[in-house]
Amino acid sequence: GKLTYVEQQVEQAGGDAAWQPAREGSPLRMGERLRTGPTAMARIELPWMAFTVSPAATVSFPDQDLLSTVLEQGRLALSAEAREILKVVTPEAEVRGRGRVVVRRDGQRTLVTAISGRFTVEGAGQVVGLAAGKGTVVPDKGRPLAPVDAPEPPKSLKPGADPIYVTPGASVDLSAATKSTSNLIELLPVGSDVVLLQREVGAPPWKLEVP
Repeated sequence: GKLTYVEQQVEQAGGDAAWQPAREGSPLRMGERLRTGPTAMARIELPWMAFTVSPAATVSFPDQDLLSTVLEQGRLALSAEAREILKVVTPEAEVRGRGRVVVRRDGQRTLVTAISGRFTVEGAGQVVGLAAGKGTVVPDKGRPLAPVDAPEPPKSLKPGADPIYVTPGASVDLSAATKSTSNLIELLPVGSDVVLLQREVGAPPWKLEVP
């Protein structure tokens, strides 16, 4: 794979080697690990899929015959429309499928949400299927819980669908209609699906600072 986007503190290491700053355009080989700082982001691209590595995450790519991605902590968003994603492994679960999926390791449990396509989640010898808009939780040494509907996204977004042009270092005021006290904001460039910035936030309104 290749690191196509690096924002703030992102590091990579091979085997037992020390962590080194990761750089855009550098390869990420089997046997290597990648970690992001508290406000950092990274994007990894393979010929058939892409990963977005969220802040405070650690992932590794074991040097094995069967290709897989190990999520040690944090959040991964994966997209693969033409063929199946690399198998995503956590201490609690294994995730396979095609489409768009978010895998998050929170403490000693794994949360999986299918955005589009279809995925399977295996834990403690049991497998559940996830259609688009469904999610499950796999507890420590437990089986996946029955799939449930993913939370409804916020409505009445302001500024809405129109792009905003912001200079570096400026802030943007955002608002939405939602009862949730825990939300995730992503900043994307116009005409692209590359996530440039990601922040976990509380209830609206929000103020987002652009680096």
